[in-house]
Amino acid sequence: MSDFISREAKFECSEPIICIKNIMDISDTSKRDDECFLSHVDTVIIASAGEVGILSEPSAREILRNFIPDSVWGQDIPFISLGCVSFAAALMYYKKLKADRAIILMLETPSHYNQKLLNASGIGIGGDGFCAQDSSFCVEVTKDCIEPEGVFVIYSEILSKPLGVGGTMGLAAKLVSVCEKILARFPDTKIVSYENTSSWSKQLYNATKICIDKITSKLDTNNWLPSVERDQNHFMSIRSLLDFKYYSACLDESVLIVLTLGAGGRVSVIAFSSKPIQGVSWGHSCDTCFLGKVNIKKWIENNGPTPLYMDSKYFNRPNFFFEWQIGEEAYA
Repeated sequence: MSDFISREAKFECSEPIICIKNIMDISDTSKRDDECFLSHVDTVIIASAGEVGILSEPSAREILRNFIPDSVWGQDIPFISLGCVSFAAALMYYKKLKADRAIILMLETPSHYNQKLLNASGIGIGGDGFCAQDSSFCVEVTKDCIEPEGVFVIYSEILSKPLGVGGTMGLAAKLVSVCEKILARFPDTKIVSYENTSSWSKQLYNATKICIDKITSKLDTNNWLPSVERDQNHFMSIRSLLDFKYYSACLDESVLIVLTLGAGGRVSVIAFSSKPIQGVSWGHSCDTCFLGKVNIKKWIENNGPTPLYMDSKYFNRPNFFFEWQIGEEAYA
């Protein structure tokens, strides 16, 4: 079943603002019983921490077969990825499209494929011990902010750790600056912490506290809300969405910021509101690495288990993500 997000709001917007209209768990294709919002969508975006290689798995393709609308079937579809911050990347990609209404298929099934990537990245078995979880969601988004129902994405950014000594401190300073910018406009904003059980999370958290103390910021990490991911069970890019869903009641009183760590020194910042608020400039453009139309079989043959987002040549690139185009043969 989908979660129909209802908010009483009607505003005129001078620029496109992303509105999340529906969220549906699609992990179990046998339980598909809500197709109402799929019938009127002609734009689909696929996003996954697993990169395009996950489409070599039958269970991943089954989900796509079940939830790609007939109106889109046979078309080339964009596939967006940057590890666990892929939801933020998909939102940024959608914002630059001309399309008004779309669905984002967040694909983190099957877990055994993603586990191989975690292990190769040093954060699974033999590293931080993360255990990938099966989870996939369908998110309906629109730029029509006149409609009264929905939750609005008023900010999305992917921060990246600078190279060299002091990189973690540099990332922490960027993160504090972005959060302060939003808090300056919305003082009652609630923040969901990026913390997880990894060693790097602890380093960044300590650096964040130091940065806050240095500038006597109004931020207080003691008041940050804990993520739903509180152990080594890891939901990949779905974590951002789960944190948003879990704390959505906060939107009755305030803006909600969801912070999510990504491997390779990245943090996504997504701010949600019950109203289509103007005046919070995203202030940045996407840094997209377009890799063209992909042949999944050849991709698997030519690429090892280590994901692209762990290649150091892609480090220190804010608002960066990978984009492929996949044809019908990749999901049929």
